[in-house]
Amino acid sequence: MRSKWLLARDLEEQLRTAGAFPAQQQRSKQMRDALLETGLALARRVDFEDLSVARICADAGCSTGAFYARFPDKVSFFKALIIKHAMSSRAQSQAQLDAVPFRDMLGATIRRMVQAYLANAIFLRSAVKVSLEDPEAWEPFRRNSHELANYLLDRIRAEATIDQASVKEPAIRFAVQMLLAALNNSLLNRPGPVFLEDEMFPVLLEDAVEKVMGLRTLEDAGD
Repeated sequence: MRSKWLLARDLEEQLRTAGAFPAQQQRSKQMRDALLETGLALARRVDFEDLSVARICADAGCSTGAFYARFPDKVSFFKALIIKHAMSSRAQSQAQLDAVPFRDMLGATIRRMVQAYLANAIFLRSAVKVSLEDPEAWEPFRRNSHELANYLLDRIRAEATIDQASVKEPAIRFAVQMLLAALNNSLLNRPGPVFLEDEMFPVLLEDAVEKVMGLRTLEDAGD
């Protein structure tokens, strides 16, 4: 796992890429972080169009001048929210999954992702809207998908019960791509017949992902 210092530096670099002004002083950084935390809490309840700078500042207890000293506009601020959310989600996911036995890893991953999509539905729909205008806004989520594939590959390759001849990296990466496509489509379009909030959704999704991965255990290989 990357050190907290490296993660903090990565966050600063990504925020600058999103358009946030560099925080030169600790006090400025603390105000920026407070705006981001407040903004995330609001964005989980309020659609992007209704998320006003005035409301963000009121909830954060600062002036609009303090906001514009750190972010040039609401779009740049929302792109920073996407970065903050994606990095926090990635760190929390890995920390939780590290403690899960391999046999339960895929199911735990999918259940956690489904719960996260449901809990952040408004925010994620807003993120899609912003990314339609600026495709680079979605980059933190793309990065998370690659990191998830890397994590799964590392766990699979280190697992003694898996027939390593069955491990095909393109299949693992495509399975993650398919997983995220199913989650995004179910959130945005609700095609049915099984919906994101249905009890069977993560069960069926796990079964589909397993089939795409095509992994065999050594016991299976010996049969």
